[in-house]
Amino acid sequence: MKKIFILGVGAQKAGTTWLHRQLIKSANFNFGHRKEYHVFDSIEKLNDPSREKGNYSILNNCISSIIDSHSNWTLGRNINKGQRRYQAIDLSFLDNIENYFEYFNYLYLKDETVQAVGDITPQYALLKQETFQLIKEGLEKRGFDIKVIFLMRDPAERAWSAAKYRKRNMTTKQLERFDEVKFLRRQISTSGNSNKSRYEDTIRNLENVFDKQNIYYEFYERLFLPESQARLQDFLKLQLFNFDGSEVINSTSKDNLLPSDINEELVTEFQSTYDFLRHRYGKTIVNLWQGYKHDGSVKGTN
Repeated sequence: MKKIFILGVGAQKAGTTWLHRQLIKSANFNFGHRKEYHVFDSIEKLNDPSREKGNYSILNNCISSIIDSHSNWTLGRNINKGQRRYQAIDLSFLDNIENYFEYFNYLYLKDETVQAVGDITPQYALLKQETFQLIKEGLEKRGFDIKVIFLMRDPAERAWSAAKYRKRNMTTKQLERFDEVKFLRRQISTSGNSNKSRYEDTIRNLENVFDKQNIYYEFYERLFLPESQARLQDFLKLQLFNFDGSEVINSTSKDNLLPSDINEELVTEFQSTYDFLRHRYGKTIVNLWQGYKHDGSVKGTN
């Protein structure tokens, strides 16, 4: 039996939370104490030569990124011993990356029923090629067969979903000043945010490190169908519980559709991504994503 590590690399708002919920239904999967560990994106921030060394705000941001924002934990305060233990484990990964690899090795070895462990962090879609190489070497050193999963969503729709998510988590006072369209335009102008929809960069970095046969690509627009589970099960070579396709995460309701003017701006901004995916997947992706015209060209272009 192969020793499997599932490396989920995004994309943000493309169904990773739903996928994680489906996988952990089975005792054969153990993702540890969280879905997203945010280890390697934090390490890249700390090692970025363009950032001032010793800047405590950078370190604080890295620490914050590995503390689950949904739990409302405060470092060292108002948390029980179990939570404090998990925080210590997470922070130890930043101190020595070998601790990360050994942690997942322990999760696999401690329970004979476990066939796969893993980390599903959407921010990993932005990792550099050399960071993926670091992950590969550390896991293979411990005998893991690495299975990479990258979920993609129509770039314009993904960006809009991220804006709506931001709005849902705001206070009443913050909502008074928040404008989704202005927020999206700021996101477009910031490379770190717009890059979350530039899937071609992620695909190139992944395929320069991992064997293509060990990378699973899927699209949010068809993720919740039974055929998707069958494809994933064949990829992992593991038996999966029946997925609940009725529990759609981050879907856009008819009342919250992307305004046509901002949609055109986003589609134009991400034209290279639409072109890349069309050349790679042809009619499959053209029929799934709203950013294409019927003839396969990108909307908003001649």
